[in-house]
Amino acid sequence: MDFLGLLILENRLKPETKPILEELIAANIRTVMITGDNIQTATTVAKNCGMIPESSKVILVEAQGPNSSSPASVTWKLLEYPQNGKNNKLQETPISFEDGFDGKTQTIADNDYHFSMSGKTYENLEKHFTYLLPKLLMNGTVFARMSPGQKAAIIDDFRKLDYYVGMCGDGANDCAALKMANAGISLSVQEASVAAPFNSHVTNIQCVPELLKEGRAALVTSFCMFKYMSMFGLIEYINTLLLYWQRNIFGNNQFLVHDFAIMFVIFLTMSSTPAYHKLAPYRPPGQLISPSMLLSVVYNILFTIAMQTYAFLIIQEQSWYSRTDVYSACHPGNTSLNINLTHELISERTKKNYESFENSTLWLLTAVHFVILAFIFSKGKPFRKTTVY
Repeated sequence: MDFLGLLILENRLKPETKPILEELIAANIRTVMITGDNIQTATTVAKNCGMIPESSKVILVEAQGPNSSSPASVTWKLLEYPQNGKNNKLQETPISFEDGFDGKTQTIADNDYHFSMSGKTYENLEKHFTYLLPKLLMNGTVFARMSPGQKAAIIDDFRKLDYYVGMCGDGANDCAALKMANAGISLSVQEASVAAPFNSHVTNIQCVPELLKEGRAALVTSFCMFKYMSMFGLIEYINTLLLYWQRNIFGNNQFLVHDFAIMFVIFLTMSSTPAYHKLAPYRPPGQLISPSMLLSVVYNILFTIAMQTYAFLIIQEQSWYSRTDVYSACHPGNTSLNINLTHELISERTKKNYESFENSTLWLLTAVHFVILAFIFSKGKPFRKTTVY
C-alpha cells in the first residue's frame, strides 16, 4: 500500500445562513441551535454565524446526577478562544455564580452571556435543578448532543415560557420537535416532511423569514377583511334605518351595484396584497378581540352614523329639495281615511319609479364610503406592501 495523502472534510456555513440570521435578529426574533453535534463544534458555528455576538460570553453548563459519594451538582465554565491565535480550540475556564446561581445574583451582567449545554446536562437539570431551567432557557443559545426526545422537550419548555416556537429540521430525528413546535419547517423531502406542516424545497433557512412575512401578511389581511365585512353590513343597516324613516329603501339594482360592482373588485385587491419585503421588529395583533381592532371598528361606526345622518338631514334643507311624503295627502283628523290614502299612495309608488333625493344621496355616499373604507383598512407597511403587483 502506498500513502497518497489525507482526505479532510470540512462542512462550511452556507452563504445564505449569516445574512438570514442577521435579518431575524434585527427583527427581534431569537435564534437557538439544537443539534446532535459536538458542543464545541456547535458553539463555534454559533459564533461564526452571528447567533452569539462577538462581545458576548459563552458559558458551558455541565450538570451531573447524584452518585454514591456526592449529590447532584452544576458547574459553569467560560468558553474562550486563546488570545495568541496559535489554535482555534475553545478553552474552558471554570467560573462560579454566587449563591449557586439563583437567577438574582451572578458575577456576569445580564444579557451579556449565552449558555451552551449538552443533552445529558439538560436531562439532569430537568430532574434535579428544575428552578434553573427558566433562566437557562431564556439565555441558552446552543443545545448540543441532543436526542430526538430531548429536542421535543426543549421545544415544549420554550412554549411553556410563552414563546412562539418555529423549528427547522432536515432529518428523521427532528420529527418530534417539528410536530411540537408552533410552526415546523422541513428542509427535506424525506422523513421530516411527513411531520412538518411546512416543507421547503430550498435546503437552507432562507424559507424562515419568508414564512414569517407571509404568515404576518395573511394574519393582517384576514383581520382587514373581517373588519371590512363587518363595516359593510353595518353601513347598509344604517342606510336602511334612515330610509325606513320615510318608508323608503334601496332598489335591487342599487344593492347589486354595492354588492357586486364595488365589493367584488375591493375583495380582489384587498386580499391580493403581497407581504412586505422586510421583517418588522414586532408582531401584528394576534387576537381578533383586541383594543386596536375594536377601536378602529367603533370609530368608523360612529363616523358612518354621523356622516350619513348629516347627509340625510342636510339634503332636506336645500332650496331645490321637494318633499314627496306618503302622508302628505292624508287628513290628520280621520284615521281610517289616512290608512286608505296611505295604501293607495304606496300602491301607486310601487307601480312606477319616483324621485327620492335621500335615497340617491345615501346610495352615492355609501358607494364612495366603501371605497374610502377599503383604503383605510388596507394598511401596508410594515406587514404588507402598499400596492398590488
